[in-house]
Amino acid sequence: MSNIIPKLGNVDVHWYKLETDRPADPVQPEIHSDRNTSFAFPRLKECSLRGVYASENDLLRFVEAVRPVALTLKDVHLTSGTYTSLFEYLTAKDTPVRYICLDDIREGARLVHFNIPRRPKFRYSGGNMGPSTLVRDADRVKEAIRYRTTARRPMGSGEGGNVEFDPPTQARYDAVRLTWRRSAVGLDG
Repeated sequence: MSNIIPKLGNVDVHWYKLETDRPADPVQPEIHSDRNTSFAFPRLKECSLRGVYASENDLLRFVEAVRPVALTLKDVHLTSGTYTSLFEYLTAKDTPVRYICLDDIREGARLVHFNIPRRPKFRYSGGNMGPSTLVRDADRVKEAIRYRTTARRPMGSGEGGNVEFDPPTQARYDAVRLTWRRSAVGLDG
C-alpha cells in the first residue's frame, strides 16, 4: 500500500447503505500518525467523500493528510463538532485546495446552509435558509465560508403527514405543489 499512495491521483469514497431505511453506520476515517510522521500524497488532485460519517477532528486530519487540490463533500455527516476548523483549513492561503464542492453536508442531523446569495434547494416554513450547496474555484476558493444550520424541516418533508381529508377524497394540503418545481412543460395546472 505504501507504494501506491505516492502515485494516487484521485480518491473517491462512497459510503451508502441501501438495503435499509437506516443511514449508513458511522465510519470515522482513522489516520494513524504521530507528530513525527507525515503522509505525503504528492500527486493527489481530487478527493471526494460521499455518505461518510466522521467527527470534526477525524475529517480535518484526513483532509490535511491527503492535501487535495479539489475536494468534494456530499452527504457527509459530522458525528461531533462543527465544520469551522475544516473550512478554516480549506480557505487558508497555504493549502493546495483550489476547488471545493460542498453539498448537503450535516452537523449531526442539522443540514448546513451557506450564507451566499443563491436560492436554496429546499423551502422552509417561516423563512428560507441559504443554499445547501457551495461550489468555489479559482480566486473565490479562499474566501471565508460562512454558514448556519437548522433543525427545521424543509416544507413537504415532515408536513406531508399533516394532510387533512374531508370525506371522501378532498385534501386541504397540496404536498405536490409545495415540493415540485414548476417547469416549462407545465405543473402550473
